[in-house]
Amino acid sequence: MRSLPARGVEPGLAVRWRRSRALLAAAFGWVPGAVVLACVAMALVGDRPVGWWSVLPVVGALVPAVVPLAVRVDPPSWAKVAWLGAAGSLVLGAFPAYGVAGGVAALPFFLVAWVALPTGFLLGRGAYRELMLPLVAELGSTDLEVRVGVRIAVEHADLITAGATVGRTHLVLHARRHVPNSAGSPAEVAVPWGGVLGVHVELLAQLRPWLSLADGTPLLARPGPVVVVRTARGAVLIPSDDARQVAGIVDRRVRRARA
Repeated sequence: MRSLPARGVEPGLAVRWRRSRALLAAAFGWVPGAVVLACVAMALVGDRPVGWWSVLPVVGALVPAVVPLAVRVDPPSWAKVAWLGAAGSLVLGAFPAYGVAGGVAALPFFLVAWVALPTGFLLGRGAYRELMLPLVAELGSTDLEVRVGVRIAVEHADLITAGATVGRTHLVLHARRHVPNSAGSPAEVAVPWGGVLGVHVELLAQLRPWLSLADGTPLLARPGPVVVVRTARGAVLIPSDDARQVAGIVDRRVRRARA
């Protein structure tokens, strides 16, 4: 499973890693596998005779089931990908399998495929929460993408989402306005790990400029703890209530990039 390898994690993260990996294996492996087996069962118990055409729905269910295991998926997308994999197996496998099989005997196995949708999503979300929450500094020693919520304020009431992403190669600060049929004047600042000179935590006593949307709307960091990331072009802020943990994650990611 490429999304969460079995080894290469700090001891302080090992227990959470094992639990999360078990949940993710269920979301990406056991749940889609159950849909594939349900398609096989429908072909065997259906009212119509089994032929070469009965294999096609099984193959259709197998392809979406294999993809999540074969590709690398970042933790924030685990639940969505698990749901999409189960949905793909349902549409490409279970629907045609039930149509080919026919009969009441195949109905329970068809219902198994439907149950896989919420089950896969919940397991994927559980895997994310088990590993990523609460934030700990040891996450910085992994290759996983870590998303951090930020405290911001705007001068006028507006629907804006913002955050910081601790990626494999960069720290990215991002924000956008939610407007129907619009890109939402997105703003993004990317800082490569090689350009980071130092990281420390400060206590912000008053509002301070943080980021500006593409249309010029200023976003302000609210008072409280902030992570200050120093670069040659100046400092960038991560206004987070988990500032000490985030600083530890960033510091480990910088040291990992320089190693």
